[in-house]
Amino acid sequence: MLSVLFIVPLFVRPEIFNELIYASLSIGLRLEIVRFYTGSLIMFDELLRDYERKNVAGYFNLVLGFTLLVSFTSNSVLIISGILIAALSDAIGAIVGTLYGSRVRTINGKRRSLEGTLAGFLTSLAILVPLLGPITGLIGAVLYVLNDLFRPGDDNISNPLVPLVAWNLVNFSRRILLGA
Repeated sequence: MLSVLFIVPLFVRPEIFNELIYASLSIGLRLEIVRFYTGSLIMFDELLRDYERKNVAGYFNLVLGFTLLVSFTSNSVLIISGILIAALSDAIGAIVGTLYGSRVRTINGKRRSLEGTLAGFLTSLAILVPLLGPITGLIGAVLYVLNDLFRPGDDNISNPLVPLVAWNLVNFSRRILLGA
């Protein structure tokens, strides 16, 4: 959820936003190299999940997702949407699923609850509809759920890209259907 702080420079000093993302990626890469060679990062060990101890940590994948997002678009609304989806939808879905998830299934090797999935969907909808409009917002929320349920590996890389993919799908469909 701390990744929401990445939005602040976009408003305060937008000209340094890309540099902030690239610097974060560089720092994250260095931390991961140290962690792989030493087997530990004392200050971060408690924060890592079991599967992250043997793989690349979620914080690095999240910054990598942000880097890909700003590499593919300069549209600040899409960037803000991607950061909010990655920070809030995933976290709220996980919290609700952990606390209130009673209908749990294992999908693609990951435990998912109906309650957590629904919370992630509704959070995505609440973020995307005001920012991208109802059609793009709904498509983005559905893509978020599909990404969360069926994508193998860590969703921290792909979650920030969900609004960009939804935006491009809608615009591509409009061009095809309307010939514009």
